[in-house]
Amino acid sequence: MDMALLSQISLIFLKGTAIAVLVTVVCQVVSTALAIVLTIVDIYGPRPFSIVIRAYSWLAQTIPPLILLFAVFFGFTSMGFQVSPIVSTIIAFAVFSTAYNFEILRASYEAVPTGQTEAARRLDCRL
Repeated sequence: MDMALLSQISLIFLKGTAIAVLVTVVCQVVSTALAIVLTIVDIYGPRPFSIVIRAYSWLAQTIPPLILLFAVFFGFTSMGFQVSPIVSTIIAFAVFSTAYNFEILRASYEAVPTGQTEAARRLDCRL
C-alpha cells in the first residue's frame, strides 16, 4: 500500500471528523438554548404560544432528519439564498434537536411535584 495515499486519505478523514464534531457541538449549543427559551414560553406564556410550540415540536419530531436536511438546503437555494452545506446542516439538525430538547426540558419541569415548587417559592427561590 502506498504510504503517501494512506496519509492523504487519513488527512481527509481527520478533516471530516473535525467538521462532524464542529457541527455536533454547534447544533447542541444552539438547540439547547432554543429549547430553554421554548420551554419557558410554553410554561409561562399565553396558551396560543404553547399550542404553536407543541405543534412545532410534534412536527419536527415526525420529519426524518434527512428529509429536513434536504428541505433546508434545497429550500434556501430555491428561494435564492446561497447557504453553505455546513450552515444548512446546522440549521436542519438544530431544528430537529430543539424539538427533542424542548420535550426533555418540559417533561423535567412538569415532573417536579407542586409541593416542591411551593416550598421553593416559600424559600424565595426563583426560576
